[in-house]
Amino acid sequence: MERLAFPFRLSVVLVLTGLSHGAGVLPLDLLNGPVGGSVMFATSEAENQFYAMAWRVLKDGHSVEANIVTLTSTNHTEAEYEGRITLYKSTGSLELRDLSLNDSGHYSVALFPVGGAQLTGGCRLVMYEPVSNVVVLNNNTDLLEFNSSARLSCSASGFSLSYRWLNGSLEVTASGRVQLGDGNSSLVIFNVTRYDRGPFRCQVFNPVSNKTSDPVRLSISYGPENVRIEGAAEIEVGQTLELYCIADCEPNPDFVWRLNGTEITGHDAALTKTASLTDSGEYTCQAKNSMTGKTLESRKHDLSVKEKALVHERLSVGAIAGITVACLLTAGGAVVLGYLSWRRCKSKEIYALKKPPIGNTFIGPGSGNDQEGPGDKGPIYAVSNGFQKRDAGSSPFQDQGSLFVNYAQVAKNGMPRTPSTPPLFDNHMQNVTTPGAQPASQSELADSRKPPGEVAIVEDKTSYN
Repeated sequence: MERLAFPFRLSVVLVLTGLSHGAGVLPLDLLNGPVGGSVMFATSEAENQFYAMAWRVLKDGHSVEANIVTLTSTNHTEAEYEGRITLYKSTGSLELRDLSLNDSGHYSVALFPVGGAQLTGGCRLVMYEPVSNVVVLNNNTDLLEFNSSARLSCSASGFSLSYRWLNGSLEVTASGRVQLGDGNSSLVIFNVTRYDRGPFRCQVFNPVSNKTSDPVRLSISYGPENVRIEGAAEIEVGQTLELYCIADCEPNPDFVWRLNGTEITGHDAALTKTASLTDSGEYTCQAKNSMTGKTLESRKHDLSVKEKALVHERLSVGAIAGITVACLLTAGGAVVLGYLSWRRCKSKEIYALKKPPIGNTFIGPGSGNDQEGPGDKGPIYAVSNGFQKRDAGSSPFQDQGSLFVNYAQVAKNGMPRTPSTPPLFDNHMQNVTTPGAQPASQSELADSRKPPGEVAIVEDKTSYN
């Protein structure tokens, strides 16, 4: 029976203290709660040991407090709050969940710490429905720049609603052309301009939530302005003619093209066709806005259509330089080859003039100690010829090009003749190119021409370098 009486005595204590909002262990005197959400009644106490605590509420529209939870040696929770609260025994704080509008009221707490004095506090809870269903109503049609006014209104569900308008990311405030009304839920813009198109959004909020509407854009007609033609000034026959008419205008205007003052039909903002010589001339473009009723013509655009060039692709500077270098190298190579060919032919010509007959013989100058007899003109030599590198050393023929001549002394009747010095180049050439000394007798010459069995040719190994 003592346990049942304890809550009653606690409630008496709470009533007798006459607590004010925010007094004692509850630092906040007002909390806002969202419907369907939760709220925390947090005490200012650090963790402590309590041998008893109790939470009570005086709801709005009621005159009697009701118990929420009491804690002594056991925990007693009222049925209405079963599963909706959490009591923190070390601090005395209380969490209340699944809030409804019926939870609005004044909440109070009494804490009994071990070895300490009683602690009390109170706080008011105000319930709000979260903001929902935010919509901007736009009934504006056919707005003309500088001649029309736009009106927007915002609607939403919830309590204690506040409104704010946004144009893009900037807040809209009242000014000379802008008027806000009905608690900022309506927006009026006088003499609209093209920069008033938005997007506009309505943001609605209350103490527990906020919502923003979908964007709304205003359709404001203006123009045409700054009408101009963009495209090439010169093309060739057969290429695609592309001209574009551009204008600052809303909505898109209608276009009329003219060539040398004559209207061209069948084209919109873009004029495209295969170019011919007759397409040369002065082009103009006219833009007309059916909403504003305004018409504006562009400046003239001169277009020249030329005959197709033989070479369509223009070479780059690098390509031209490469071709020039290649031509110079080719020409230089041709000169070098021509020179080498000339030298070769010249060498052959000199060789043909100076070489002795291959396989012939001639008689060298006689030596002072020749034993053949008084009629002998000197040793008989067989001649073979060829060419010799200049760096092979000096020889009697080095100054005459690369021609070289080999001599072999002819032995008569199988017996070698007395060695003698082969003739020098000048003596040799005199014997070849001019009538030289002849053999002393026909028998001597005949002997030099005998078959191998009778005449032996001994190669002279002496180097004449």
